[in-house]
Amino acid sequence: MPDSASSIPFSSFPITELMLSLAIDAHGATSERREISGFTYSVHPIKTGFIVYSYAIRYFDQETTDILTAAGCGHDVVENTSATEADLRESFCPELVDIIVALTDTEEEIAAHGKVSLTDIKILDMSDWGIIVRIGDWIANAGDNPSEKFLDRVHHHCQFLLGHRELLPIHKEMIDDLLKLIDRVRQQKTPEMVLAG
Repeated sequence: MPDSASSIPFSSFPITELMLSLAIDAHGATSERREISGFTYSVHPIKTGFIVYSYAIRYFDQETTDILTAAGCGHDVVENTSATEADLRESFCPELVDIIVALTDTEEEIAAHGKVSLTDIKILDMSDWGIIVRIGDWIANAGDNPSEKFLDRVHHHCQFLLGHRELLPIHKEMIDDLLKLIDRVRQQKTPEMVLAG
């Protein structure tokens, strides 16, 4: 993961601050824990937002970085909480809400296509900004004691993106870092952990 290449403090992003507050409140209200790490779910939006920020700040202006970071913080808020697309549209710019909606999988979509196929279908049509947030989410999850099944699925999606979509330099850097992270995670797992995962 890259070092932050900017002197702009994370807290100077007003859209991100508002989304982070909403995401923590919404996820915190569920008191659910992540299956992968066992942490409360409210930790995941912070982690994903910071990962997206750490890449975006080196490629985009402050306003775009703010929108992308906010999308990282809020990427699961419609899918996993009581917040709705309409709620978000009342408070946030259309570009941000459109990213979150594109990243939201409904139970009906998953039932119709399966998780892997649905993700492949969506990432073909997803905006370049949505792809940045999706990869940031995968990086966050890959660092949370993931199962082999998850690692295999994300590896597949990375290869699918590389083979089926024109990618920006930021996408390529993030995918390269993610594939290296997957390799490191796999090397660190003991045979007992792999069997239990």
